[in-house]
Amino acid sequence: EAFLKEMIQLFLKSTNNGLTAIYKATTSQDYETIAEVCHKMAAPCKHFQADDLYNTIKQLEDEAKNNRSWTEITKQIKLLESEINEVNKIITESLNV
Repeated sequence: EAFLKEMIQLFLKSTNNGLTAIYKATTSQDYETIAEVCHKMAAPCKHFQADDLYNTIKQLEDEAKNNRSWTEITKQIKLLESEINEVNKIITESLNV
């Protein structure tokens, strides 16, 4: 139980830190950093079976890798933020972390 709680706390921290890093990268339209951060965030989401969040992260990663329009990337980042907040809220509430 302690291990699971530690993993959940790590997941919560890493998603929030990842989102912060993505927003920091937006100040210079750093596509490469956005793609790298998304890549690192994807696996934990898959492990937690947060499939919608995983798909959003992978889509943002793809858009950043392919230098898609900045307007589309910023829309995807807003969606990502919303989904991270929702998943983290559900995890926190249901598991009393």
